[in-house]
Parts: sequence; C-alpha cells; structure tokens
Amino acid sequence: MKTLITGSSGFIGRALLKQNLSGDLHVTSRVSTSLPPGITGHFGDLSDQEFLKYLAEQKFEQVIHLAWEGLPNLSEENNLRNLKISIKFLEILASSGVKDFQIAGSCLEYGDLTGQISEEVIGENLSDFAATKIKLLEFIAGLGVTYKWHRIFFSYGPFQHDNSLLSSAFLSAKNGVSLKLYNPNISRDFVYVDDVARAMSQLIQTPGVSGIFNIGSGKGTLVKYLVDALNSEMGLEVQDQVFEVSPTLTADIKKITETCGWTPKVSIEQGVKKFVDWKDLGTGE
Repeated sequence: MKTLITGSSGFIGRALLKQNLSGDLHVTSRVSTSLPPGITGHFGDLSDQEFLKYLAEQKFEQVIHLAWEGLPNLSEENNLRNLKISIKFLEILASSGVKDFQIAGSCLEYGDLTGQISEEVIGENLSDFAATKIKLLEFIAGLGVTYKWHRIFFSYGPFQHDNSLLSSAFLSAKNGVSLKLYNPNISRDFVYVDDVARAMSQLIQTPGVSGIFNIGSGKGTLVKYLVDALNSEMGLEVQDQVFEVSPTLTADIKKITETCGWTPKVSIEQGVKKFVDWKDLGTGE
C-alpha cells in the first residue's frame, strides 16, 4: 500500500518510523532531510496549496496524519491554523482517492473527566486545543472514508520538547537537584512513546476497523513517581513520601487490545532509563 506520513520528524513520528510498517512509505517534511532506507521524502509546506496538489497527484492509498505545527503552543491562534491546514489537507487527499486515514488525537479530548474512560464517552469542559481536535475528528468522520483516530494519552520518551516534565527533571538532576513539583500528587496516564508507535503500527495494519482508539497505559502514575524514577536513574537520593493521589483520567484500552492485540510493554522505570540514555549518552534511539 502506498502510504503518506505527515509529522514524521516529530516526537511520535520518529518512533513510528522505527516500526516495521509495510508497503510503499512516503513522508512529508518542510525541509530536505535524510530518511531511513526505503522511505521516500516529499518536501514542502502543508499550508501551500500547490504542494497539496502535488501530493494529491501521487495517488496515495493511505494517509497517517501526525503533523500539528507549533507544539507545545496550544493557543487559539495556533489551534485554528492547524485545523485549517489539516482540513484542507484531508479534503484534498480524500478527493484524490485516499480511502484510509490514520490521525493522531489526544486524551485532552476527554476534558476534565476522571476515571478509566472508554472511547464513546464525550468529554466535558474542553480546552480550545481539545475542542479543535474534536472538530477535526468530526470532519474526518463526515468524509465517508475509513479512519482510525489514535487518541494518545500522556506519551513520554526521546525527542520530547524541552519544556516537558521529564526534560525539565533531567536538566535539574544534571545540576544535582531534584525538580521541584508544586503538585506532586497529580497523576497521569503515562505511556512510553515506543509503545504508542507500536499501538499505531498494529492498528494501521489491522484492516476492516474504523473509529476512535485509546492509546494509554490504562493506569495512573504520580508525576512524583516519574520524576523519582529519573532521579534514581541519575544517582540522586529519592525520599519516600506518601501522597494522597488526586483523581485522574486513564485509558480504557479494551477496544484496541481486542482489535489488534496491543498492550503496553514498557514500564515507567524502563521508559525513564531509555529517556536518560538518549539524553545523557546521545544514543538517538
């Protein structure tokens, strides 16, 4: 199958390219860059109508749309810009004959709900970013094509942006100090980026299914525990403290498990070690 991947140079896109995706693989990028063997690059901007026409002429059969420019900027202006770019991109590629779309969503689409949440639950009190993602979901659902909406929870790992929790904790630990947490009792459904990429790969290669799929660990982890795991890995003393855990959102992963057999494999300790190795040793893996 001739497949186009957007956002391949991003945090999750890099991990996805390491998976054994089958078929004739193509990626888009705004700048010319080296690519893994067997992958064809198309260099241009998705906001450029001429570039979109060029992509349509390539007659792709499948699109994996991960691109969302400007992250971690979640401003209304940036959200609206990305929505317009994505809608026009999906519309033109669908008109060119693409019948299968795989799109990155976000657990923020559940708003401020807590507990283990399944895909059919409607979020409440949405941020502008989450509401924008929902608008994109509604658009692709109305196009009359097969789609899988990959609703990703709190992913972490190599190539995260410098303002992420782990990146900040790493920088602090390098200076011999544990990152100060103002809300250590906050819990999140953290899932390692390679587990996310493997989930996406398995879903992508599972025919005959469509809709929304949660991708998370299925359990909450204290942000303090995540930072403590990093501190321990980097040789800092970790103090045992007991905190009352705040209610949190976690993924019900029954649907994806039953659909393609995916479950997360990488523990917090293993994932943090991989992150530290990448940061500290420059492994690039």
